[in-house]
Amino acid sequence: HAPNNPGPYQKTVADAVDYLIRYQRPDGDLRNGGDMYTQGIAAIAVAEAAIMTRDPGYRDAAFLAADFIIKAQHRNTGGWRYQPGDPGDTSVFGWQIMALHAAEQLGYEVPDEVYKRSNNWLDRVTRKNSLRSGYQNDSPNPAMTAEAMFCRILLGEVFDDEPLADASRYMLNESPGRGKDNFYFWYYGALTLRHVENEAWPQWNVKMRDHLIKEQKKGGEADGSWDYSSTRWGDRGGRVYSTAMGALMLEVYYLYTGLYRGKSALYPTSVAKSD
Repeated sequence: HAPNNPGPYQKTVADAVDYLIRYQRPDGDLRNGGDMYTQGIAAIAVAEAAIMTRDPGYRDAAFLAADFIIKAQHRNTGGWRYQPGDPGDTSVFGWQIMALHAAEQLGYEVPDEVYKRSNNWLDRVTRKNSLRSGYQNDSPNPAMTAEAMFCRILLGEVFDDEPLADASRYMLNESPGRGKDNFYFWYYGALTLRHVENEAWPQWNVKMRDHLIKEQKKGGEADGSWDYSSTRWGDRGGRVYSTAMGALMLEVYYLYTGLYRGKSALYPTSVAKSD
């Protein structure tokens, strides 16, 4: 469903994109009272609308949003956090990298120094000789490991076998259906494992797919949504957040195809499937 594609949701989607752009400031700021999470996620939405439609107005808005993101990067650490110029955290960082990647698909040119600083941040929060990553330092958790790895994939990195195998097993140990639902982690876990596509992916995929389908609400006013009360961070974004993340997880099969071209294996001695 796109603003230029006739169908039952054409006007809804067009109105939503127009709403985002209506509140964009001349310097590219899309936050409208929010923070850099807002900037990154709104920039991705506008850029993907531009990719789908090739609408020059959407493209210009995406370029302006990317300009704002670049200016907001912390020059020393290479990170992004809640406010422009903050030292950074990996969670906010990931959305900015995804937004810049989306803008690049429209022809936007990201200066080399921006990605050099970004790599500095990733190195800062990643354990030496490992891919396990943390929020603001190298004390790792699965969600930040998945997000940092996906950023590295977008930046063109190819992983060594041992760190990739270790990180894949680390994420798989917290796969969907275990413990409290964590849609944020599962989304980045799905993106990362889908693209390295080693033996962890089919194990993760079947658990994620089956769990999401089982948990989706059926009937009543909440039909088609995912609950938030039992979801980690769900209290921050409510049912809209949980439903958006659930839908995004089920789109990973089609999004960002063919990003990772490295040799990938869950266990270093095994042979990875070809793409």
